[in-house]
Amino acid sequence: MRNLLLIVFFLGIVQTSQAQQKQNGVSIVEKKDTKRHYIYAKNEADSPRSVFLKVSATGYRRRADRPTIKMVPPKSEVLMLTLIPLRDTISEYTYIFVANTEAENLGIIREKNPTESMGLNEFIESHDLIFTKSGNNKCDYLITALQEARKKFREVEIENKDWAFDYALQYLKNRGQKLDTIALPMALLKGKVIQPIKDISVFVQNLE
Repeated sequence: MRNLLLIVFFLGIVQTSQAQQKQNGVSIVEKKDTKRHYIYAKNEADSPRSVFLKVSATGYRRRADRPTIKMVPPKSEVLMLTLIPLRDTISEYTYIFVANTEAENLGIIREKNPTESMGLNEFIESHDLIFTKSGNNKCDYLITALQEARKKFREVEIENKDWAFDYALQYLKNRGQKLDTIALPMALLKGKVIQPIKDISVFVQNLE
Protein backbone atom coordinates (compact mmCIF):
# COMPACT_ATOMS: atom_id res chain seq x y z
CA MET A 1 0.00 0.00 0.00
CA ARG A 2 2.85 2.37 0.87
CA ASN A 3 4.54 1.65 -2.48
CA LEU A 4 1.27 2.40 -4.29
CA LEU A 5 0.97 5.75 -2.52
CA LEU A 6 4.53 6.64 -3.52
CA ILE A 7 3.77 5.85 -7.17
CA VAL A 8 0.63 7.98 -7.12
CA PHE A 9 2.54 10.84 -5.47
CA PHE A 10 5.30 10.62 -8.12
CA LEU A 11 2.78 10.72 -10.97
CA GLY A 12 1.20 13.79 -9.42
CA ILE A 13 4.58 15.55 -9.45
CA VAL A 14 5.12 14.70 -13.14
CA GLN A 15 1.69 16.03 -14.14
CA THR A 16 2.30 19.27 -12.24
CA SER A 17 5.65 19.73 -13.97
CA GLN A 18 4.02 19.34 -17.38
CA ALA A 19 1.30 21.84 -16.51
CA GLN A 20 3.90 24.43 -15.46
CA GLN A 21 5.37 24.39 -18.99
CA LYS A 22 2.22 26.05 -20.35
CA GLN A 23 2.02 29.86 -20.55
CA ASN A 24 -1.23 31.69 -21.29
CA GLY A 25 -2.65 28.53 -22.80
CA VAL A 26 0.43 27.88 -24.98
CA SER A 27 2.75 24.89 -24.77
CA ILE A 28 5.75 23.76 -26.81
CA VAL A 29 5.50 20.55 -28.83
CA GLU A 30 8.63 18.83 -30.10
CA LYS A 31 8.63 16.42 -33.04
CA LYS A 32 11.54 14.62 -34.64
CA ASP A 33 12.32 12.56 -37.71
CA THR A 34 15.59 11.16 -39.02
CA LYS A 35 16.79 14.44 -40.58
CA ARG A 36 15.05 17.30 -38.76
CA HIS A 37 13.73 18.33 -35.38
CA TYR A 38 10.60 20.50 -35.27
CA ILE A 39 9.45 22.80 -32.49
CA TYR A 40 5.78 23.87 -32.51
CA ALA A 41 3.79 26.27 -30.38
CA LYS A 42 0.37 24.90 -29.49
CA ASN A 43 -2.27 27.44 -28.48
CA GLU A 44 -5.21 25.97 -26.60
CA ALA A 45 -6.64 29.38 -25.69
CA ASP A 46 -9.68 31.01 -27.31
CA SER A 47 -7.70 34.02 -28.57
CA PRO A 48 -4.40 34.51 -30.47
CA ARG A 49 -1.06 34.43 -28.68
CA SER A 50 2.24 36.04 -29.65
CA VAL A 51 4.96 33.49 -28.93
CA PHE A 52 8.67 34.22 -28.51
CA LEU A 53 11.03 31.23 -28.74
CA LYS A 54 14.80 31.29 -28.09
CA VAL A 55 16.76 28.08 -28.57
CA SER A 56 20.29 27.42 -27.35
CA ALA A 57 21.60 24.59 -29.49
CA THR A 58 24.79 22.68 -30.15
CA GLY A 59 25.31 20.32 -33.04
CA TYR A 60 22.81 22.06 -35.31
CA ARG A 61 23.10 24.52 -38.18
CA ARG A 62 23.65 28.09 -37.00
CA ARG A 63 20.08 29.24 -37.74
CA ALA A 64 18.93 27.17 -34.77
CA ASP A 65 20.05 29.90 -32.34
CA ARG A 66 17.99 32.63 -33.95
CA PRO A 67 15.09 33.95 -31.81
CA THR A 68 11.66 33.46 -33.36
CA ILE A 69 8.41 35.35 -32.82
CA LYS A 70 5.15 34.19 -34.35
CA MET A 71 1.44 34.79 -33.86
CA VAL A 72 -0.39 31.56 -33.07
CA PRO A 73 -4.16 31.54 -33.80
CA PRO A 74 -6.55 30.12 -31.19
CA LYS A 75 -6.91 26.35 -30.99
CA SER A 76 -4.04 25.76 -33.40
CA GLU A 77 -0.45 24.61 -33.67
CA VAL A 78 2.23 26.61 -35.51
CA LEU A 79 5.74 25.52 -36.50
CA MET A 80 8.18 27.84 -34.74
CA LEU A 81 11.54 26.40 -35.74
CA THR A 82 13.09 23.58 -37.74
CA LEU A 83 16.41 22.30 -36.44
CA ILE A 84 18.78 20.49 -38.79
CA PRO A 85 21.38 18.37 -36.96
CA LEU A 86 24.96 18.39 -38.20
CA ARG A 87 26.48 15.08 -39.20
CA ASP A 88 28.88 13.14 -37.02
CA THR A 89 28.25 15.22 -33.90
CA ILE A 90 26.04 15.14 -30.83
CA SER A 91 23.00 17.41 -31.18
CA GLU A 92 21.21 18.87 -28.16
CA TYR A 93 19.26 21.99 -27.32
CA THR A 94 17.37 23.85 -24.64
CA TYR A 95 14.81 26.58 -25.11
CA ILE A 96 12.88 29.36 -23.43
CA PHE A 97 9.55 30.72 -24.61
CA VAL A 98 7.16 33.50 -23.73
CA ALA A 99 3.49 33.61 -24.76
CA ASN A 100 1.74 37.00 -24.67
CA THR A 101 -1.65 38.23 -25.79
CA GLU A 102 -0.24 41.22 -27.70
CA ALA A 103 2.43 41.00 -30.42
CA GLU A 104 3.59 44.53 -29.64
CA ASN A 105 4.76 43.37 -26.23
CA LEU A 106 7.52 41.42 -27.98
CA GLY A 107 8.66 44.24 -30.25
CA ILE A 108 7.31 42.95 -33.56
CA ILE A 109 4.35 43.75 -35.77
CA ARG A 110 1.95 41.09 -36.96
CA GLU A 111 -1.16 41.99 -38.88
CA LYS A 112 -4.04 40.51 -40.80
CA ASN A 113 -3.86 40.08 -44.53
CA PRO A 114 -4.10 43.70 -45.76
CA THR A 115 -6.91 42.79 -48.13
CA GLU A 116 -8.98 42.56 -44.98
CA SER A 117 -7.65 45.64 -43.22
CA MET A 118 -5.80 48.13 -45.48
CA GLY A 119 -4.75 48.84 -49.05
CA LEU A 120 -1.40 48.19 -50.67
CA ASN A 121 0.02 51.73 -50.38
CA GLU A 122 -1.20 52.16 -46.81
CA PHE A 123 0.35 48.89 -45.73
CA ILE A 124 3.77 49.48 -47.34
CA GLU A 125 4.06 53.11 -46.27
CA SER A 126 3.21 52.36 -42.64
CA HIS A 127 5.51 49.38 -42.10
CA ASP A 128 9.21 48.58 -41.91
CA LEU A 129 9.77 45.38 -43.89
CA ILE A 130 12.95 43.34 -43.57
CA PHE A 131 13.60 40.82 -46.37
CA THR A 132 15.57 37.73 -45.37
CA LYS A 133 16.42 34.25 -46.58
CA SER A 134 16.76 31.07 -44.56
CA GLY A 135 20.37 30.05 -44.01
CA ASN A 136 21.81 33.53 -44.66
CA ASN A 137 24.06 34.32 -41.70
CA LYS A 138 23.87 38.10 -42.17
CA CYS A 139 20.06 37.93 -42.26
CA ASP A 140 20.05 35.88 -39.06
CA TYR A 141 22.33 38.38 -37.35
CA LEU A 142 20.17 41.33 -38.44
CA ILE A 143 16.91 39.81 -37.17
CA THR A 144 18.52 38.89 -33.86
CA ALA A 145 19.88 42.42 -33.46
CA LEU A 146 16.49 43.96 -34.25
CA GLN A 147 14.70 41.73 -31.76
CA GLU A 148 17.25 42.36 -29.01
CA ALA A 149 16.84 46.12 -29.61
CA ARG A 150 13.05 45.59 -29.48
CA LYS A 151 12.50 47.29 -32.82
CA LYS A 152 9.13 46.91 -34.53
CA PHE A 153 9.33 45.38 -37.98
CA ARG A 154 7.80 42.80 -40.26
CA GLU A 155 10.13 40.05 -41.48
CA VAL A 156 9.50 38.80 -45.01
CA GLU A 157 11.24 35.53 -45.84
CA ILE A 158 11.58 35.67 -49.63
CA GLU A 159 11.41 31.91 -50.13
CA ASN A 160 7.91 31.88 -48.63
CA LYS A 161 6.62 34.59 -51.00
CA ASP A 162 3.64 35.43 -48.82
CA TRP A 163 1.24 38.33 -49.40
CA ALA A 164 3.65 40.85 -47.85
CA PHE A 165 6.29 39.87 -50.41
CA ASP A 166 3.78 40.22 -53.25
CA TYR A 167 2.63 43.59 -51.92
CA ALA A 168 6.19 44.90 -51.75
CA LEU A 169 6.98 43.90 -55.33
CA GLN A 170 3.72 45.36 -56.61
CA TYR A 171 4.32 48.62 -54.73
CA LEU A 172 7.78 49.02 -56.28
CA LYS A 173 6.49 48.08 -59.74
CA ASN A 174 3.77 50.75 -59.52
CA ARG A 175 6.52 53.31 -58.93
CA GLY A 176 8.69 52.19 -61.82
CA GLN A 177 11.18 50.37 -59.59
CA LYS A 178 12.14 46.86 -60.57
CA LEU A 179 14.25 44.57 -58.45
CA ASP A 180 16.15 42.41 -60.93
CA THR A 181 18.24 41.13 -58.05
CA ILE A 182 17.76 41.32 -54.30
CA ALA A 183 20.86 41.86 -52.19
CA LEU A 184 20.05 40.48 -48.77
CA PRO A 185 19.35 41.54 -46.18
CA MET A 186 17.14 44.22 -47.73
CA ALA A 187 14.74 46.65 -46.09
CA LEU A 188 11.69 48.49 -47.35
CA LEU A 189 11.20 51.20 -44.74
CA LYS A 190 7.79 52.78 -45.24
CA GLY A 191 8.31 52.55 -49.00
CA LYS A 192 12.04 53.37 -49.15
CA VAL A 193 14.33 50.61 -50.42
CA ILE A 194 17.62 49.97 -48.61
CA GLN A 195 19.79 47.27 -50.14
CA PRO A 196 22.09 45.84 -49.22
CA ILE A 197 22.21 46.68 -45.53
CA LYS A 198 25.96 47.07 -45.12
CA ASP A 199 26.38 48.11 -41.49
CA ILE A 200 23.85 46.23 -39.37
CA SER A 201 24.69 48.05 -36.12
CA VAL A 202 24.10 51.47 -37.70
CA PHE A 203 20.91 50.29 -39.42
CA VAL A 204 19.44 48.94 -36.16
CA GLN A 205 20.38 52.05 -34.26
CA ASN A 206 18.75 54.36 -36.83
CA LEU A 207 15.54 52.35 -37.21
CA GLU A 208 12.76 54.14 -35.36
